[in-house]
Amino acid sequence: MKTLDLIKPIIYIITGTLIIIFFQKILNILPYVVGSIMVLVNVEAIVVDTLEHDYSHTGYKLGIITLGIIIMTAVRNDFEAICIIWATISIINGGRGLIKSATEITKSKISILGLLIALISIILSIFLILHQNEEHIQSHIILLGIEIILDGVRILIRKYKLKYQPKIEKEQIE
Repeated sequence: MKTLDLIKPIIYIITGTLIIIFFQKILNILPYVVGSIMVLVNVEAIVVDTLEHDYSHTGYKLGIITLGIIIMTAVRNDFEAICIIWATISIINGGRGLIKSATEITKSKISILGLLIALISIILSIFLILHQNEEHIQSHIILLGIEIILDGVRILIRKYKLKYQPKIEKEQIE
């Protein structure tokens, strides 16, 4: 793997770890953390999709960028609005994750971890919508950190498989 291939997943893993370690301090800057993550991740995804000529989810990603900007600017001191927007997006993404995990299970791939994270995200999001208290917000912040770390690990595993899996399979055939 090239050094550049390692930068994104390492940034994800470090960011997720910092979010988990400093989750209590993040409450003070929650709009900026949540909003900027929403914006940066989706801008990067749109750039990658554009390079790959895949525009199927661009509208959704533009919507998430817009909501991230709204969280950082218009509702920065309104924790109820932040929680409802964030939880709604998490429920939608959790539903997408459930479908993806269920599809992968039917393809004989084990995706129990993805299934569990999606279910936990949906359940915590429902609580976050119903009760915007500090305990639910902190649980959601920790889940955000875990999801970011797992995304970084997933990227590393995918890059490793792309690089080394064909070599391993070729060696097994010989």
